[in-house]
Amino acid sequence: MDKKFDKPRVHTKKESSSKGFSLFEVLISLLLVTSISLALLKQQWKLNAFFLNITHDMVSLLEDDNQHESNPYGISNFSSLRSLI
Repeated sequence: MDKKFDKPRVHTKKESSSKGFSLFEVLISLLLVTSISLALLKQQWKLNAFFLNITHDMVSLLEDDNQHESNPYGISNFSSLRSLI
């Protein structure tokens, strides 16, 4: 029985560099992910502030409208209304 021994495999430069990601590629992708995350966080912050401002404005308008509807003639209470009758 003849045993054939394989020659030891010699890695070329092309084969060894294609094994994984380089440090540069990892750093660039980390930079991209971080910058995109910060941009989305900034957009979310602005949107939240915008909706909070709209909500505050709507509450103020509703309070003013309710006050005007409950007191259309500037009468402070109903006792002064009775004096008009």
